[in-house]
Amino acid sequence: MFSTGLKALDAHFHADILMSQVPGFVPAYQRLGLGGISWSYAHAIDTWRDYPGYWDHLAGVCADLTGRGLPCAYLVGIHPRCIPKDLSADTALPAELEQAMVRHLNQPGCRGLGELGLETGCALEGAVLNRQLDLACRHLPQGKKIGLHTPRQNKLDITRLIIRTLSSYPALKDAFLLDHLDASTLPLARDAGYMLGMTLQPGKSGIDEVQAMLDREPRIEDRLIVNSDGAKDLSQPFLDGVRQGLPESNRAWHKVFLANAREFWGVPISAA
Repeated sequence: MFSTGLKALDAHFHADILMSQVPGFVPAYQRLGLGGISWSYAHAIDTWRDYPGYWDHLAGVCADLTGRGLPCAYLVGIHPRCIPKDLSADTALPAELEQAMVRHLNQPGCRGLGELGLETGCALEGAVLNRQLDLACRHLPQGKKIGLHTPRQNKLDITRLIIRTLSSYPALKDAFLLDHLDASTLPLARDAGYMLGMTLQPGKSGIDEVQAMLDREPRIEDRLIVNSDGAKDLSQPFLDGVRQGLPESNRAWHKVFLANAREFWGVPISAA
């Protein structure tokens, strides 16, 4: 699916939103030799019945981009900010919804579940997260993974709550990546044994913060993956990082921008 010769992998972006909001998205990524993994973020969902069609659309966008020379895989899932009003904390996910998720999980272009997680930690968010993790215990194919959102607000407490939830699913431990980590939350995910995601984006993290984390804790070099979380705009800090590399270590740059994502998400990409 993914060709060799890519310079870097944007391991968390939203290709469907970028396609509609940013006219220069595709040529910008092509010029830099980028591929990507598009996480589900259905920002205009009114009912759970819209999700199967949304995931089909996302799969089609990624297939189209791959055909145009921008290799792109995708994840399926229900983001905590995109829970429709007709899902309840007291009932199971509808069978049709689960069946659609499982169908995509068994497609080669789908690399797992995401974007799961918590935003406020309310009961409905917790129930939807648990039900998706329950589904993963039953149906996640071997080698596929789970990407988890951590919020901007009340970040430390909500990240602790997410990790407490994940600890109830020991069979999935090697599948978890906690994203949007910062200096306060990365040690929690590191100590829990999960893969680590940092987002290079204004208001989240910058390349200097990534470099500082690696300087302080070089052992995370094999577990850290950086990304843009690009949606309505391209992330200039991420694109600058691709162009410039980390200041001190080409090996570290290669690991956090490409090799770790290639290995974790199971996509056969080699460096240019």
